[in-house]
Amino acid sequence: MNKQQIEVKEILIHWAEGSTDKYDKFPKAYASFEEVNKALIPIYEDSLEFDGGYNKVKFTATFQDGETYEGRLDISNKTHHNPIKTPNIIGSHIYNYLNWLVSNQSSEEATNFLNTYKLI
Repeated sequence: MNKQQIEVKEILIHWAEGSTDKYDKFPKAYASFEEVNKALIPIYEDSLEFDGGYNKVKFTATFQDGETYEGRLDISNKTHHNPIKTPNIIGSHIYNYLNWLVSNQSSEEATNFLNTYKLI
């Protein structure tokens, strides 16, 4: 029997690097991965001004059961760092990192998180 995964409740962007006057004022909370993705597009566009550069973003994803995941994401033109090419960039970032932990360190905690929370 496949257990229903727990949805995200809120994603808080603590801060972002770059030309911050072009972005939402952080810290700011978003209600979904899709909503936060839209807020990351101006940060991505700003990163294009730096040849091969990126802007760091600090975030916390809070799930419906109160569990949190805190991380930092680099926003750039690379596909897995680009909110235009990756429509759920924060969920994908968490998913990919936890999968890396499972593959490289046999992390039971990462496996449990992947099985419990809806990231992508």
